[in-house]
Amino acid sequence: MKIAIIGRGSAGRRHEQLFKDLGLDVSAYDTDQTKTDAASLEEALVGVSGIVVATPPGHRPPLLRELAKRGLPMLVEKPLAMESLGAEFLLDGPPILMGYVWRHCPFAQEFIRLTWPAEGTIHIRYGEHPSLRPKPSWLGEVASIWEYSHAMDFLLQIMPDFRIFKTRTRWEWTNLEATNGRSTVKLRTDFVSNPAQVWMAGGGHIWTPTRERLLAAYEAQTKHFVDVMTGGVPIVSAVEGLRVVRLTERCISWV
Repeated sequence: MKIAIIGRGSAGRRHEQLFKDLGLDVSAYDTDQTKTDAASLEEALVGVSGIVVATPPGHRPPLLRELAKRGLPMLVEKPLAMESLGAEFLLDGPPILMGYVWRHCPFAQEFIRLTWPAEGTIHIRYGEHPSLRPKPSWLGEVASIWEYSHAMDFLLQIMPDFRIFKTRTRWEWTNLEATNGRSTVKLRTDFVSNPAQVWMAGGGHIWTPTRERLLAAYEAQTKHFVDVMTGGVPIVSAVEGLRVVRLTERCISWV
């Protein structure tokens, strides 16, 4: 079985190694000629059964539209796009597995099961060392909220029915609060603290995404996409990816 990796930055290279570890043939393409194996996108797609899209999301919808014509399953790195307008067509296209890797972590999913529905306050803290800050050229002035769309996906799993929403976001941090009348989720993302942590206030359940859990989740995601390539159903699809984009747009509109 052969897979194409489109975009050979850090995420693309990680996917490339994970699929090679499973014994798949990999064809990698990047517009940066110093990073690419294939001479063209067309060459990279010859004979593949699936596609990983790991390009920057700012101009991704045109690429996804072109790739969707192939009818092949795609694993798309988060976020799906940086605006919902022009991305809705993906809901009717080939199977898409969104790259929300914590969906593949049993510890994270058990935390959600234990805390929802809940009464009280759930804190989500997502951080990263300043040296790993993404380039603002494609994330814009509110980079933190796009970079940590994992946390937004987590919020939507914990509280899918929130009614009140408060947020403040800047390039380096985001503070967000959602409530449904019974419980409250307080989320903070920033480029200062590390590691990420999710916890329940008042001495409740705690979940911390350790490096070992992250690596195991990536391996599980890779195996799941192989299943999708052979007819399986994505556990987190373009539907959820678009929900995160729309939620993020709401946050930015209130800045």
